[in-house]
Amino acid sequence: MPEMPFNAVYDVATGALRSSGYVVASDADLSAKGLAKKVFPAAPADGSPWNAGTLTWDAAPTPVVALTPGAFLQRFTADERIAIRGQRAADAYVDDFLDLLSHATEVRSDDRDVIDGLDRLVAAGLLTGERRAEILS
Repeated sequence: MPEMPFNAVYDVATGALRSSGYVVASDADLSAKGLAKKVFPAAPADGSPWNAGTLTWDAAPTPVVALTPGAFLQRFTADERIAIRGQRAADAYVDDFLDLLSHATEVRSDDRDVIDGLDRLVAAGLLTGERRAEILS
């Protein structure tokens, strides 16, 4: 059985979301009330905010994770940590990232230095993109 489309009913004048779900009134009934609907293939992710300007749901906000540096490093496997430390002398960016971690009191998933550091580890082949996402979540 095919999945039913997900509907968003919004105010035509303002774009404000009025309701959403799998069942909705006819287009004529909505139009008479100054409303319209937009059909989506699936429901938005939990927590996704409605954007009245684009008439769609924005991406759900990613919760910020805050950890001690030790707890953050424990998100890496032992093999990953050893490989990263082994790259320290050969890559100034890896060295800088580890140095920043050693002086941090808190490591936040939304911190630009943390994001850039993990991106550098991926670029250096020390982490996969999938592992990067797991470590940040």
